[in-house]
Amino acid sequence: MKKESHITRCLEYIQKNGSITSKQAFEELGNSRLAATINTLRNKGYDIVTTTIVVPTRFKDSKGQSTTTKVAMYTLSTFNQKTFSQKLKDKVSNIFKSNG
Repeated sequence: MKKESHITRCLEYIQKNGSITSKQAFEELGNSRLAATINTLRNKGYDIVTTTIVVPTRFKDSKGQSTTTKVAMYTLSTFNQKTFSQKLKDKVSNIFKSNG
């Protein structure tokens, strides 16, 4: 059985829930360094997309309206460039082998 780490927990969370933000990572996974975890996953070959989203804050402006801020939301891409490139190379290689 593989040892569970913050990296595997983060990946499983994204796969199960579709995305993750730093607030979710901290509250649900105890991960206070989500950007570093995402960087590690990217270095391992996972194609993770960053989308900036606007979320309300707990603060109010002078008119009593909730203020907003921008945060990163990370999702696992359905299109993996590395996998696609390798499959394309294999397919081209097979074409030349069968014609040669």
